[in-house]
Amino acid sequence: MGKIANWKLVGTGALALLCLSACKSSKDASDGGGDMVDSGVVPLPKGAVPADGGYVINGTYVPVAAYGEPDLINPDCPEDVFPTGDGKYAPKGKCCYRTANSTRIAAQGDGDHDIAEYRLNYVQTTNHPKSIGLDILRGIGDSRSKNEEQSVLWRFEGPYKDGKQASGDGKITIGAGRYNCDGTYSYYSDKAAPARTFSQDPTRWAAPVVPVKIDVTKTKAAERTVPYWDTNVNRGFTLSPYLNSNDFTLDWELVNQGFTIEDMPSDNAALDCMGERAPSKWTKGGTFTVYTPLAANNTDHITAIGGQTYCQLVAFGVLDSKEITSDALSCDKAKRCKPGSKGCRWIKLPDSLCPATTADQANWGCHIGDENNVDNEPTKCTAKAPTGKLDPMKGATTEGQCCDPMGTSTTLPACNSYFLRNEFVAGAVQITDDLKDELQPDCTVAHAKK
Repeated sequence: MGKIANWKLVGTGALALLCLSACKSSKDASDGGGDMVDSGVVPLPKGAVPADGGYVINGTYVPVAAYGEPDLINPDCPEDVFPTGDGKYAPKGKCCYRTANSTRIAAQGDGDHDIAEYRLNYVQTTNHPKSIGLDILRGIGDSRSKNEEQSVLWRFEGPYKDGKQASGDGKITIGAGRYNCDGTYSYYSDKAAPARTFSQDPTRWAAPVVPVKIDVTKTKAAERTVPYWDTNVNRGFTLSPYLNSNDFTLDWELVNQGFTIEDMPSDNAALDCMGERAPSKWTKGGTFTVYTPLAANNTDHITAIGGQTYCQLVAFGVLDSKEITSDALSCDKAKRCKPGSKGCRWIKLPDSLCPATTADQANWGCHIGDENNVDNEPTKCTAKAPTGKLDPMKGATTEGQCCDPMGTSTTLPACNSYFLRNEFVAGAVQITDDLKDELQPDCTVAHAKK
């Protein structure tokens, strides 16, 4: 590469700054009052070529350690919202993280409450290929994430020793959140959810903090981090808002139960990235499982697919406008039949049983109840319903009663939920402590007003 006349690289360690031999002030260097030199990013003269491993974005040279982050800004990341290009929180590294957990934890040092925070940059369901796994719907999901309409946020809090996660007590906060249009994210508050026909509860979008036991000797994610039974609210209903893409108003709400991280890397690299994007394609970093109850997802209507419910989508696939209102294709009224048989419209029958009442949620959680399920998933169900808490920390080896996918058994309850396995890519972000009462704004509009 050619050299840059009258420029030199100065600094020590990981953070090096490129400046004029006389080193202009930040205001002069940016020609706009910005903090360009102190951040490690300086405009290049027209036609200049960077002399080391950095590169130019929109006329700005970005060195390897811009803004003190361990990775370069990644131009392959699908960012269409602010801040773009060379901003402090611009997507970086192989997974498009915005700001590194690794540097924050290193600065915090060893302790009982070090925090790692993530946004899921990519999520796809893998075991429902004929309904919610259709390419057209996968594209809608990718677009929601890309345009910051929808943010699933994870926060892990626990002990660290010698720069690594240690065994002990911790906390996990998993839930819907919003992008703040400045590179940071926030969870919704307990006042954010509006009153609607099916729920008047303003707290239903608030992400619960779940105490967990961490055992770093375990290799499986589900065994490495285990929620304490009596404080694990994941057995109840979790609601997440979805927006209209055209105006960012509330469109519908998804209801899930029984969230579990199934597979997740635990090495140092996973502090910043789980999964990657290159070139222009996401490669999963892990998997999580969740359950979709039929009844709770048969109320809201999704504008993007013509007004059908999420329950209809999972059970029957994409329907035309006349079919949506048909009782024969309603989750709660349609007669169950064997998928693939003559005249049967069910793409997949429900395969799981979830507790619908608080009394049942206290004793058992969602589980696969169809012992002959089409995906050959292992089951830990029993012929009879449990009479006490099925707490694995107390030695429970079963998960709950089996269920009948056809709903015709005289001894078993009808399966009432679907089991979903999802692959994900998670990138490190900063989640503020400022809980938000307002719905996710359209960042392009917010910045246009400034």
